Amino acid sequence: MMRWMNLLALLLLVPCSITLFGCGGNGKPPGIFGRVVSKGTRQPIASATVTLLRGDTQVAQVTTDSEGKFAFPNLTVGDYTVVVTADGFLESRIRVTLTTEKRRESLTVELLSPEEGPPTDVPITD
Repeated sequence: MMRWMNLLALLLLVPCSITLFGCGGNGKPPGIFGRVVSKGTRQPIASATVTLLRGDTQVAQVTTDSEGKFAFPNLTVGDYTVVVTADGFLESRIRVTLTTEKRRESLTVELLSPEEGPPTDVPITD
């Protein structure tokens, strides 16, 4: 009987531990996760380099998989910059803030090829 009580207690405590210590209450781990695609074709970009900065300091760097996916799990609260580069595409930078209320961010990063031109929100001067 004692064995069953211990098992029941364990089953009740595990979900509470996950909620309190890292999954943000929704069963998903904290961090920055995303996918890199071509803006023109919407196709995933494999082997793109995704660098995570905190201020001017590099925190981590990963390469996208065949589906263009990347992940920076288990991050602490704070301000980050995600820098994405890939051969044949222009660099993209995205600022992300993780808070105690929002500890997970999901991104879709659209990269432009040089033929598609610079982003339209960047003024071009002569």
